[in-house]
Amino acid sequence: MREREREARELCFDSVPLYEQHLSTPLSPPPPLYHKQHSPIIELTKQEIDDAKEALKAVDARPIKKVAEAKARKRKRLEVKLAAARQKAEAIAGQDDVPASSKLREIEKVMAKARATGKGRKGGKAGRGAKRKGPRLDPRMRADKRQVNSKAKAAAAKKAKRKSAKAKALKGGRA
Repeated sequence: MREREREARELCFDSVPLYEQHLSTPLSPPPPLYHKQHSPIIELTKQEIDDAKEALKAVDARPIKKVAEAKARKRKRLEVKLAAARQKAEAIAGQDDVPASSKLREIEKVMAKARATGKGRKGGKAGRGAKRKGPRLDPRMRADKRQVNSKAKAAAAKKAKRKSAKAKALKGGRA
């Protein structure tokens, strides 16, 4: 066992590398390796490097495709909303029985609502990232909280029941 280990160590520190063992002379160059660190260095002029940098700057200056698409979708949605708002405004302006000042106010309200789309949500369910009051609860804490709430609810119901029974008794006693 020890002899094999010693032989393996000697092979590791052999003066002739494995890729040179088949060659006749130990000083001949090694076969070409196709790794990044062994790839040949390409000679470039400063002008070529500057041209490549300019090309990269031009690419970086362009907007990101996904962002541009999202902005276009948003613009399209806004145009659709504004078109619908214009139709509503024309319908409001066509009314003869309404005074001009209230027409103007109503038209401004419709247009402001159309422009405000996408700036913030109103109502509806809160999303996943919505803020909530209080600390985050793990299942055990949630169960404890549920128990406290149900006890409070039961106590309130009991109190209300007692109050209504008392009121009935008073009412019944007077009648």
